[in-house]
Amino acid sequence: MSLTDAQKTFFSNPYSDFWPFMAQFDFKRESIFHQMEQQYREYGIHSIGPWFGRLLNFLVRFGQAQTVLEFGTATGYSAIWLAKGLPAGGMLTTIEWDSSVLSLARQNMAQAEVQEKVTIQPGDAADVVKKLNQPFDLIFVDCAHFVALECSERLLRSGGLFVCDNVGFRGHEDFNQALTTCPYLETLYL
Repeated sequence: MSLTDAQKTFFSNPYSDFWPFMAQFDFKRESIFHQMEQQYREYGIHSIGPWFGRLLNFLVRFGQAQTVLEFGTATGYSAIWLAKGLPAGGMLTTIEWDSSVLSLARQNMAQAEVQEKVTIQPGDAADVVKKLNQPFDLIFVDCAHFVALECSERLLRSGGLFVCDNVGFRGHEDFNQALTTCPYLETLYL
């Protein structure tokens, strides 16, 4: 597992540095994930990484999610982790505005053999969500945070999970305020 120096700072604080502990562990995962981690290094794209991917997969399985909505496909790394957690007949809908990465995302999903469980919705998230009407068991937000939050009351089933990445980054203070005061979501930061 390889994190950038910026990502490693999330594991550091004045009381301890968790990164050396995490750096000594790597877990077995399919070769597609290693290939995609290399793609991210080559393209300079940020990834959720294998630890968070594994968490998403666990949440899908543990929550027995049948339907998942993802904001931000990129080249499909998190989508594959999510889709691999779905049972037979489960479906992931993933939204991506950057058309330049979609062919690579489709190739990666085909190689991971999850393309049957994934529907890619190209376009701006604000436009795409207007066309969606089914309730989702889990919503994963990697971009378009406010759009995702605004549609979550309509698109997240009661008792579903709303999982966000990047909320610790500078510039997300307004989103965090909206998230923690949202009357229909219970917020927990990990």
